Amino acid sequence: MPEETKIHFLDYWRVIKLRKAIVLSVFLLVLLTAAAVTFSLPRIYYANVTMKIEREKMTVAIFDSAGGGGYDPIFQMDQVEIMRSQKIGYRVVDKENLVAKWAIGGPESMAKEQAYQNLRSRLKVLPVRGSSLIELGFFSTDPVEAADLSNAMAVLYRESRLEEPIAQIEAGLDKLREEYTTQQKLVEAAQHKVNELRKDVDLDVLSNRGARLNEETIQRLHGDRSNAMIQMLVDKTRLDEIMKLTDDELKHASPAFLGDPTIANLQAALQSAELQLVKLLQTYGPEHPVVKDAVATQKKLDDQLVEAIKVMRKGLQISYLQDQAKVQALEEQLRSARVTGTEKEREKYIPFDNAQKELEFQIGLRDSIKSRINQEQVSIKVPRTAVEIIDTARPPTAPTQPNVPLYLGLAALIGIGFGLVLAFFIEYLDTSVKTIDDVERYLGLPVLGVIPQNIEMLSTVGQDSPHAEAYRVLRANIEFGKKDPQANSITVVSAGAGEGKTTTLFNLAVVCAQNGDKVLCVDSDMRRPTLHKRFGLSNDVGLTDVLMNDVKVEDCIQTTNVPNLYFLPSGKLPKIAIGILKSQKMRDLIQDLKMRYDLVLFDSPPIMGVSDASVLASEVDFAVLIIQYRKYPRAMPARAKQAVENVGGRLIGVVLNSIVMSHDESYYYYNAYYDHYSRSEDAHTEESDKTPEESETKGTY
Repeated sequence: MPEETKIHFLDYWRVIKLRKAIVLSVFLLVLLTAAAVTFSLPRIYYANVTMKIEREKMTVAIFDSAGGGGYDPIFQMDQVEIMRSQKIGYRVVDKENLVAKWAIGGPESMAKEQAYQNLRSRLKVLPVRGSSLIELGFFSTDPVEAADLSNAMAVLYRESRLEEPIAQIEAGLDKLREEYTTQQKLVEAAQHKVNELRKDVDLDVLSNRGARLNEETIQRLHGDRSNAMIQMLVDKTRLDEIMKLTDDELKHASPAFLGDPTIANLQAALQSAELQLVKLLQTYGPEHPVVKDAVATQKKLDDQLVEAIKVMRKGLQISYLQDQAKVQALEEQLRSARVTGTEKEREKYIPFDNAQKELEFQIGLRDSIKSRINQEQVSIKVPRTAVEIIDTARPPTAPTQPNVPLYLGLAALIGIGFGLVLAFFIEYLDTSVKTIDDVERYLGLPVLGVIPQNIEMLSTVGQDSPHAEAYRVLRANIEFGKKDPQANSITVVSAGAGEGKTTTLFNLAVVCAQNGDKVLCVDSDMRRPTLHKRFGLSNDVGLTDVLMNDVKVEDCIQTTNVPNLYFLPSGKLPKIAIGILKSQKMRDLIQDLKMRYDLVLFDSPPIMGVSDASVLASEVDFAVLIIQYRKYPRAMPARAKQAVENVGGRLIGVVLNSIVMSHDESYYYYNAYYDHYSRSEDAHTEESDKTPEESETKGTY
């Protein structure tokens, strides 16, 4: 088996140059198609708003309040999802009247949902890495609409962020006002009781009574009881509000409202887990192990959050019970102190004193509630800076899509890539003979000559033609390859029709004759003779007459316009030409012609079509196989070689014909050298001003 040769980079370059028409055609087709599609696409404009997103805080700190701020990636991702939610999207749809603007029909709810989905598909929310900035923008075929939607969503989101804490504060204020009204009724009742008891006691005595009581202890106990009552009222208010909410509502409640750091941490972790699960579902399926782990993590965090809420509720109940016990204990201590301080007092002053203290306590509690109401009312009016719009959207002047340079650049790369792939695929499917290496690898024969494409007839252009040098090389290689000096009968064969067999034989004969050899060309193609047309001679009498009608060969041989070159035409073809060449007369004729001429060249039909060529190859001294460059599969010349060898013929080499020098650089040096040395001879002739002598000696065939 012939040894495989390594592929060099130049082999790939040779394929590209040879198939450059295919590569360029595919490249232009893809590029023009991409250009047509790109320029037919609608122009999409993009306008965006830049916002600074932080946790809610007051612009001016009041009542020693501290607001949170700074960069929080989990909080930022939560706000990104809120911007994409129906909560904001539906408000934009209503404000911009998108249902009517986009002409969406159907029921109101479905039309609104469709408008929201269309709005969301155009929305782009992109957090700026490492900062609290967020870019919010919209894509639209109308640049003004893109800017309007971006600004509208930014404003509505900011309003939503401001409304949320205010709504929570308003709910707390309503509850405090209810408690204030109740406390005011208690103060009025205590005042009425004091007024009733005052009628029964002496005010002068009462004015001096304080000195006889343990006023410091009683005042302290009153203060402690007042504080305990306020704390109990605050805890009761908070407990009532939280007990009204379900677990699901508490899971999404504001951390500031719940006031539990554990729940706040679990809320943040659960939001992060939900966001991570959404991102994973965009890449993997619900049964993927990573998705299952994320679902398990989310479920675990949700259970922990529910449990923490239950613990918080239980803790609030216990705290409220503790506040009640503390108030009761303080009241007991106060009663004890009063009893101790008034043991020496007359009992008629004790009821009035107790009523007076109770009135003072109720007034203090009422005033504390009023102070808290005033504080929250001021807090509502203080401006907040949870969302700051840095840059508003403006109608863009140029579209962002389609990206013409990018699309055409990708189309060019794809076109070139696909063209190269197609070129190499066609080259892979092409099993014809392409190079000298192919001949040596698959046929095991030497290459005697390389003939370029569009060769000229040497009988008309003269021996100084650059093309003549190729046939001189062929003649020299035949001379060195025949080995037997007496072998001078040659047949030129080919595997298929149209491979340039007759032209090669004709030009080889002209070159040999110009070199001084006495050459005879025999048209032995009994199927379709054409050699007489090359010579411009008659085909009336020829080889068939010599073999079948006993006509002398001398009477059939014709002289040509080339000195030393003679021609024996095929003659009129008989109806049945089978076996005419495989006869003793033919063998005798070949031996006779070998004695008369220095070189006898026999033309023949394609060897794969009929048996005449193989018969003729067995009767002459040797044969030369003509292979046209890139025409037939390698199997055909291989079978032609086998056909010659099967009949005992000797095949000394191959002539590669019709080489496209401009496409295949591996053959370029042949044409360059032929042209170079031909011009050198012309220059030498002009310089010496003499008739050129033959550069090659006469050979014996």
